Amino acid sequence: SSPMAVGARCLHLRPGLAVVASQGNTDPALGRRLLDLLADGMVPEAALASLRGERLIESRQLGLVDALGRVAAFTGDGPEPAKGQILGEGFVVLGNHLASDRVLPAMRDAFLASAGQPLEARLVAAVTAGRDAGGDRSGCRSAPSAGAPGLSLLPRRACPSAWAPSSTRCLWSASCVTASRG
Repeated sequence: SSPMAVGARCLHLRPGLAVVASQGNTDPALGRRLLDLLADGMVPEAALASLRGERLIESRQLGLVDALGRVAAFTGDGPEPAKGQILGEGFVVLGNHLASDRVLPAMRDAFLASAGQPLEARLVAAVTAGRDAGGDRSGCRSAPSAGAPGLSLLPRRACPSAWAPSSTRCLWSASCVTASRG
């Protein structure tokens, strides 16, 4: 992404429950709120639907995968021409401010093609494919963590290999994907 330290405010994880991405016109409170709604027993789609009245929701993008592998996503109708989401079995691909409509399918395809590899490798493969398909229209200066403590408690069917805790966050670099590989 082009904003600095995007991973510090976009990804939210509650071990054994879910991982949430809140991006676009980012509001970190929405990620935490989604986790609270899921912890209270709401299913992913209902949790997202409950946020439809939030301020500036049409300029935001939210996605989540819960511990059962259920997925949900929302992309607002804001002015971005190339944006969207792809939901798969146990994964969500999100993007906004994209250089082309090829970015999200490239990310999905790379994630699926890397099945059996560690989650971190799958995520870096997806981000690399997205970058190579055009990525963010403003360039890449930061990248979220490719792994996070507690990820091993999320669904194994999404990534059957061991999900070791790690962090490959890139806060600011001219080549964030390469820097994220550590």
